[in-house]
Amino acid sequence: MKITEIYIKNYRQYKDTEYIFRDTKDLGIYSFIGQNGMGKTNLLNAITWCLYEKENYLGDKNKALPITNLSACKELNPKDKLEVLVKIKVVDSQFGNDYIFERKSMYVIDNQNKPFKSDSKFQTYWKESTKKIFEVYDGEAAQNILRKCFPENVSEYFFFDGEQLHQYFNHQNAERIKSTILEINQINHLENMAVRLEQFKKANNKSITNIDIQKVNDEIEKLEESIKNDIKVKDEIERQIEENKQNIISISESLKGIEDVSNIEKKREGCKMKIEQLDAEELELKKNLREFILQYGKLIYFFPQIKELINVIKEKESKNMLPPKIDKSLLEKVLVETECPICYSHVTEENVLKIKEILNKIEVSSNVSHKLVQYKPVLEMFIKELKKFKKKHESFNSKRSKIFKDRNEILDEIDIIDKKLSIIDNKDKVKEKQNNRAILEKLKDDNIGKVSILKHNIEKAKNELELKTKEFNRLLEKEEQFKKIQTTNEFIEKSVKILNKSKGELIDEIRKEIENTTQKLFFDLIWKKNTFKNVEVTKDFNIKLYHLDGFECLGSASAAERAALALSFTLALHKIANLKTPLVIDTPLSRVSDENRVNFAKIIESLSKDKQVILLFTPAEYSEDIQGILDPINSAKVLLNTKQENETFMREVNNC
Repeated sequence: MKITEIYIKNYRQYKDTEYIFRDTKDLGIYSFIGQNGMGKTNLLNAITWCLYEKENYLGDKNKALPITNLSACKELNPKDKLEVLVKIKVVDSQFGNDYIFERKSMYVIDNQNKPFKSDSKFQTYWKESTKKIFEVYDGEAAQNILRKCFPENVSEYFFFDGEQLHQYFNHQNAERIKSTILEINQINHLENMAVRLEQFKKANNKSITNIDIQKVNDEIEKLEESIKNDIKVKDEIERQIEENKQNIISISESLKGIEDVSNIEKKREGCKMKIEQLDAEELELKKNLREFILQYGKLIYFFPQIKELINVIKEKESKNMLPPKIDKSLLEKVLVETECPICYSHVTEENVLKIKEILNKIEVSSNVSHKLVQYKPVLEMFIKELKKFKKKHESFNSKRSKIFKDRNEILDEIDIIDKKLSIIDNKDKVKEKQNNRAILEKLKDDNIGKVSILKHNIEKAKNELELKTKEFNRLLEKEEQFKKIQTTNEFIEKSVKILNKSKGELIDEIRKEIENTTQKLFFDLIWKKNTFKNVEVTKDFNIKLYHLDGFECLGSASAAERAALALSFTLALHKIANLKTPLVIDTPLSRVSDENRVNFAKIIESLSKDKQVILLFTPAEYSEDIQGILDPINSAKVLLNTKQENETFMREVNNC
């Protein structure tokens, strides 16, 4: 994509301005140079207003001047109308299609000579390379074309303010980046196909008339909906956690900038990292302790009965009652038959009395006695295992006590640090920031706990869903008429797995390429070569920066380093994620200095071969070293000047 022309009418200090971009072999670099207040940022605002009806780069929107050109307003009478118009012509350099994006707003002048908007219209004109006439679109059709060319949800990555580059790291941006990559690279089609297949499967299952099967299917749908809702809540809380982390980093960074606080703040960050590590250790310990208690719980509960039973067995063994030496059933048989089955002699009355006396003395039946003999080694094994409980439990308590002690020592250290910070200059300001940080940290920790519970609930629901799905399939197998539905469901499930796996692999491949390119560009940009280890782009497309010692250090990086990283990520995003939009940067070098400026200019030079780059410089930014690099390669160099301080015009100059 290349902007070929911009026409601005009655928009802020641009009363009637047109600039036609030179037709060059490469997409080119266009350097606009002007003092602060000349309209550099409003040139960028004019573009975003035309495309999105938003002025994203105003300082304070509530206190800004009217959008209309003041000189034009003064020339009108009350009730006169004034047209504000911005038109941007674009050519698709790959396919040769032409686009025109036009926003027009009508303003009416009131009795105080102030404008108020009466009407607004946005239109898109499109022409294929093989045609001569433009087709005109408005409404949703115009918005669809706009989204394909300039997707608004990541517009800050092709229209941005260099002074704000260091603030680009937040979770909301990461989510928008991921969704845009899915859309631009058409990976979202895989997701849409999976959703449609799942919907077809649900509709298919609804056609089943068997009451038992339908009941299970209803339970499956409830579980799926529960999992979906929990995941949605979990994702939102995780977004809040990331947002809190970024705000904590921002506060910590501002505290580092205060005199005598930097080293203390670094120590505090180290303490917080140790606390997080201890929290992770405690979480793992609690998990292991739960498993340990489950293992020994039953043994502990039945220990008195086990001990008593072993004592009974031992007592009977000492009295030679186990195993029994008298066969009770044999004696009972003798009483019935009145004849000894061994010697076949007749049993006298005296014998009968003796036998009865013996039977009365038998306290434990033969079966029970044998069972007791069998149980004895098992019961003794239980007792032996229980003897280990105390030692193992003491080990858990010892580890927990150490974690508790270490945490208290670290918290004491943090408390000392906070007390030191509270007595420095600007105490109220620092205290306010500390309180805000403490609130954010508490909120973050609470949310981490909520996420842990949600993850547990999701996992539990998934296990239940798996069981219900198996039950559903078993019921289908029993019914011959539903076998076709089962076959269809199995095909859908396999297809959805393949689609989701393919989507994951594609997005991960793009993520890794963005990560590698970001790291390379970042290391090319900065002068420090022995400070940073690597850049990581997480699966959620958040950015992390690591120190050579392995610590995450984005929060302690300087504003210039964060800006360099943001710029590197932006350039990588354009290159790898197939963003075809031009790159427009206002004050690109405001937070870049010294050698980094030259490195930046060299990267822009290489980038311009595949992408149009529009840079809005102050004269101080466009220094001699930058001129030495950009002047020979600029497609155009444009100076912004003012007429009576209320109207800006453009003048193209030679690169010399």
